[in-house]
Amino acid sequence: MEHKNYPFGRIRHFQERLEQAHGVPSDDVISAERHALAMNLFEQTSTVIHPPKKDIRIAIDYWVMHKFFGYLILAVLFYGFFNFIFGVGGYIEGPLIGLFNQWVQVLGGYLGKEVCRFFYQEDSSKALPEGLPLSSLIWFLSSSDSRSLKTWATCQGQLF
Repeated sequence: MEHKNYPFGRIRHFQERLEQAHGVPSDDVISAERHALAMNLFEQTSTVIHPPKKDIRIAIDYWVMHKFFGYLILAVLFYGFFNFIFGVGGYIEGPLIGLFNQWVQVLGGYLGKEVCRFFYQEDSSKALPEGLPLSSLIWFLSSSDSRSLKTWATCQGQLF
């Protein structure tokens, strides 16, 4: 009949053989083997990537997203866009207004000056009155007879 501690006696025998073969305690040998198996599994299933190299985009992102300098950069960009748009717009404003005035004169020749009265001005800065009431514009577009058109033009002349 076998001893009641039978499996533990055999295990102790194998532990001693491992210690003699490797020269270190058996639990260190088993831990090292587990670690080696885990590393092999990791290397087979994973791909190690390296962090991206320093790039100008990373530096720009850092400064643009900074909690203080980001707002400062945003203000400078808006100021630059504003100056660019109105600087270039100043050069092309004259030719565009001239083209628009020619178009209004041609349109006024076909439809009559009463129809294009609020567009037809000598000074192009007064071509469209500020705050043209939407209700009067809808009323003008919905009316079709010439008497209501003259009434509308008269009313608009008094309002503006």
